[in-house]
Amino acid sequence: MVISYDREPLPASGDFDAIFDIGGMVPISTLRRALSPTGTLVLIGGEGGSSFAAGLGRQVGGMVSSVFSKQKVKMLVSSTRTNDLETLADYVTSGRLKPVIGWAVSLEEVPQALGALERGEVFGKVLVDIA
Repeated sequence: MVISYDREPLPASGDFDAIFDIGGMVPISTLRRALSPTGTLVLIGGEGGSSFAAGLGRQVGGMVSSVFSKQKVKMLVSSTRTNDLETLADYVTSGRLKPVIGWAVSLEEVPQALGALERGEVFGKVLVDIA
């Protein structure tokens, strides 16, 4: 099951064995309440702060808090591989994968778009037109 926090609330008490938090906009305490007693929360990306260090702090803090619980908090860090990017490009070109474009902005509008991203107001990707 996929729950999009902008469309429906996260259950207050949990039956989820695993939660993958991609947006970083929901407090870790709320996510942990939605987990089963032995569930795992996977934090993807460094969101949740105004700087890289603040976002990373959210992940590290979550992992440290899981030391004292049967619930686990883990980080997912991905690496970029050329073959994977070529495969994704083929999927997009063929129409098998359609990225969600939340906003298309001109180069001049990038500061406003970054502010909206920081506030969690953009869903999908932001496309910057540099033409």
